[in-house]
Amino acid sequence: MEKKNNKPFDVKLLNEKNYQRLYVTHASFKGRIRKRLGDRPIEELETIAFNLKFELGKHFLYGEIFKEEVESYIDSYVSMNVKC
Repeated sequence: MEKKNNKPFDVKLLNEKNYQRLYVTHASFKGRIRKRLGDRPIEELETIAFNLKFELGKHFLYGEIFKEEVESYIDSYVSMNVKC
């Protein structure tokens, strides 16, 4: 059985130069992943950030966590669930 990841992802929604951006960090990789979500009401963006944190936790529950894989997952999640 693969090792279970107990450390949660940290997903924050921050205002950066008049745009709301997602900042995703985790103890398994250095730095952060930034993603712009577009112009939407702040309540909707907060819901997206919460759902993304939940989905990241489910998707990367087992095995090692690599920054490139997390970036790819976030790009796919945003393109499928946010920008449609």
